[in-house]
Amino acid sequence: MLEDESARVRLTAVRIVGGGTSRRVRQLVLGMIEDADPRVREAAVSSLGRMLGYERVKQRGLAEQIGARLEDKSSFVRDAALETTRRIDRDGLADLLFDLAAQGLPGIRARLMDDVAELDDDRVKGALLAVLDDPEVTVRAAAVGALGRLDDEEYLEPLTAALGDDAARVRASAVYALGALAYEESVPPMISALDDPSPTVRLAAATALGRLQDERALEPLLAHTDDDHAHVRAAVVSALRESIDPRAEAAVKAALKDDSQKVRQAAASGMADDPFSGEMYYGGAARGGGMGGGGMWADF
Repeated sequence: MLEDESARVRLTAVRIVGGGTSRRVRQLVLGMIEDADPRVREAAVSSLGRMLGYERVKQRGLAEQIGARLEDKSSFVRDAALETTRRIDRDGLADLLFDLAAQGLPGIRARLMDDVAELDDDRVKGALLAVLDDPEVTVRAAAVGALGRLDDEEYLEPLTAALGDDAARVRASAVYALGALAYEESVPPMISALDDPSPTVRLAAATALGRLQDERALEPLLAHTDDDHAHVRAAVVSALRESIDPRAEAAVKAALKDDSQKVRQAAASGMADDPFSGEMYYGGAARGGGMGGGGMWADF
């Protein structure tokens, strides 16, 4: 059935055989990841992912064959391959991942940034820094976000520089990444982002500063309670609710009369709806300073 002329039959066969767990079955399914039909290739790659579970497979040939599907002409196969490579020993795919991060298709390159950041390889820093000037906004934003996950003070400078990017998505990602690093030096550039022309970036700044609860952010947040965008005002109010300063308490009370229901809800509950998706939680207050508690949400 795996060699049947009908792609539908081959697809069914892969799905049936893919339920097995033996090495023989794995080899049969592996042979189908180069099938002429993209549906069969996708099913084969996905089946391999389920077979492997989360074991750290260190068979270099297997890793390379699956990794090669990251360059498949079908986006569905590429997506399946990306999920499967996350279940195998990625260090064995380091060369391929670095090559794809630098020269692959934009969608895959953006999604690979976190995978690259998790590699135990001296090339990680250079690979991520190299794409901060990439022409693709999604790639730059993903690289900036990945830098925030590396937990190293040396990335404060490039992340601060990313606040000057032309794309609001990249600037917002930089704000969240600075908050994820949570160093004392992260706070001033995050405060400056409250004045960004994009409400997306201002919202990111208010949310991140609220999570960190650094006392240096109190005055700037108070100054932005009248932001012209309701989402931003709601984030500012939520941030101020965490403070015990009388000025913050007064601002939150005043927000109960805001024209926007979203802001009023934030003042009443302290939970502003974050319009971002795909967020990730980072715990901890700014190291070396701050008022403790919280953590922050990082988008992208």
